[in-house]
Amino acid sequence: MRTKTKRIIILGAGNGGQAMAAAMALAGYDVVLYDRFEKAIAPVLQKGGIELSGVSAQGFAPLAKVTTDLKEALLEKGLILVVVPAFAHAYVAEQIAPLLRRDDMIVLSPGSTGGALEFRKILSEHGAPKDVKVGETNTLIYACRISAPGHVKILGVKEFLGVAALPAADTQALLQPLKEIYPQTQAVENVLSTGLNNMNPIFHVFPTIANLGWLEATQGNFRFYYDGITASVAKLVEAVDRERMMLCQSLGIPTLSGIEWQKKFYGARGDLLPEVLQSNHAYEEIQAPSSKETRLLTEDVPMGLVPMAEIAKIAGVRTPFMDSAILLASEIMGQDFRATGRNLRAMGLAGLNKEELLRRVEEGNA
Repeated sequence: MRTKTKRIIILGAGNGGQAMAAAMALAGYDVVLYDRFEKAIAPVLQKGGIELSGVSAQGFAPLAKVTTDLKEALLEKGLILVVVPAFAHAYVAEQIAPLLRRDDMIVLSPGSTGGALEFRKILSEHGAPKDVKVGETNTLIYACRISAPGHVKILGVKEFLGVAALPAADTQALLQPLKEIYPQTQAVENVLSTGLNNMNPIFHVFPTIANLGWLEATQGNFRFYYDGITASVAKLVEAVDRERMMLCQSLGIPTLSGIEWQKKFYGARGDLLPEVLQSNHAYEEIQAPSSKETRLLTEDVPMGLVPMAEIAKIAGVRTPFMDSAILLASEIMGQDFRATGRNLRAMGLAGLNKEELLRRVEEGNA
């Protein structure tokens, strides 16, 4: 059966972008893959597509177009999926703004925390049409890795994918094409729900900091989730997660604990966090990063913990463990993540109170 959405434009050719491009192409969509770095797409260009393996569809997936030219990528209308590290969202928003058409639909996959807020703010500042629809998912649909040039492996597929738009009234428009592609997609309340249910900084930041000695001594020669999150490290993970859940409760956002999230999204099982993570077979092959220069710190702190802790200021929720992780990571990486990350100014939320924040995510900037 032919789908209503025929063309998918994927901006970003990393692990997630290539996995999504290959899976969608094998499902019968015309897929355009863009990346600004020629090195990222060179193997795909050479082969004319991507070899896909793992737990999803398998085989060679030919792509309709592979390019480093953003204007060429957007030449024909299609659903635009932004699948880049969260710290690249601002760059993409600036570059894409003058190329957009009325009623274009953009989904950050995922938005990390505050992604749609920052993206919409930058689009407005750079003259994009006001009726462009912008939303985000709460997670990347796949656990995946590029296993060789032009070859990507899907290790696991989420059983639930939440999506919300900014403003929330636009969510249903984005839900329809996404649900065609991923039937497990469901609308959630608003972009606070997607952003504050971003579990990457919860599971990534403290385990990376706590394992830095081991990581640097072995260049990451251990399994990140299976070996690195022991009972003691799990206490730090759960402490940050409690703060996140208190923030959600303060703002009326439904949420799950980290353990409940693992069970809902991956079908994991168990009672204690380490055993739950070790029951998640999608994590079995995932190694620790080879150095501290990893997105587990450079993305998940400034684009995850920082916006959570900043929004907590508006909500009046204390976040001492998040604040400690931000401080430690800033010292380790030699930069002030509070200043360079997705703070209230970057998200367009500076000066708002709690009621104004909730109104902003429902109504946008009107």
